[in-house]
Parts: sequence; C-alpha cells; structure tokens
Amino acid sequence: MKSSRLIAIFIALVVLSWVIYLTFTKFNLNVKYTRGQKIDSLHGVYVYYNGKTQNVSGRNLVNGYNLGLNYQCVEFVKRYYF
Repeated sequence: MKSSRLIAIFIALVVLSWVIYLTFTKFNLNVKYTRGQKIDSLHGVYVYYNGKTQNVSGRNLVNGYNLGLNYQCVEFVKRYYF
C-alpha cells in the first residue's frame, strides 16, 4: 500500500512537471508585448521582445554576416557591437 501511494505521488509530480514545462515553453505568458516589439534601447540599439521561452524567429543577417537568431540576447549583443 505504501509503495502504490509513492508511485501515485511520483506519477502526479511527473505530470505536474510536464504541465508546467508546457505552460512556460508553449504559451506567451506576457500578453503586454508581442514578439518583435521594441521594449528598450541601449545607445540607439533596440531591444526586442522575444516572446515565449525557446522562441526562434529566423536569423538576422546583415551583409551576409550572421548576427544570430532574431530577438535573442546574443543577437542583441552582436548587433550592439556591429
């Protein structure tokens, strides 16, 4: 009886973890901004809202130079120094 209760708790925790993971990775929880919207700037270089976690919107290429994935933090840094 004790082991069946532990198995049920373990399964419930796995399901709960999966639901939390899907919530944060598949849904944009910040409805205030839309993906690609300017939210800030640093010395004239804009910061864009990326959207939900793990969002990828293509590559940012300038004269054939790859600055990175659109709206990602590394792409912002590369744009800033470019």
